[in-house]
Amino acid sequence: MHGAVTLLILQWLSGAAPLLADVVAMDTEANTVSLWHCGNAPACLAREGEEPLLTVHCNRRIGVAGNFAICPGPATLARLGVGPRGYRLLTVAGELLDELINRFMGNTSVFRPNGKAQQLLDTIMTDGWEHHVAIVAGHFVAELNALARLLGIEAVNVR
Repeated sequence: MHGAVTLLILQWLSGAAPLLADVVAMDTEANTVSLWHCGNAPACLAREGEEPLLTVHCNRRIGVAGNFAICPGPATLARLGVGPRGYRLLTVAGELLDELINRFMGNTSVFRPNGKAQQLLDTIMTDGWEHHVAIVAGHFVAELNALARLLGIEAVNVR
């Protein structure tokens, strides 16, 4: 439910289609994290020039799932969650890189945060954040911080 609410918040702020994904890999030298999900991305997020392919679900081999890389550009990663003091909102500004290869079956993207990828991963892992994060095109950290203030919840900015 909190992932769905995060997606709605990002769509409301940006007017763009967001994506819910897992952080599946980190490259410390490149300062990036790889985001992936099994094929739930809207086709409008497909990398320019890439035909969004439909296939069966990568793990279950049933149903229909998308199989394409996500388009590059400025992006915001966010997650509404519950922490020790109540609701909280994780935010990170960065960039989705132009990856020519969809490295995992489903939908993938490589995200370079404006800060350190290691700090992002450490925050998610040690502070008990849920394993799905939302990503949307554009930078919306200031707006998300304003929303957190209006709601009276903790804003956790990874810089």
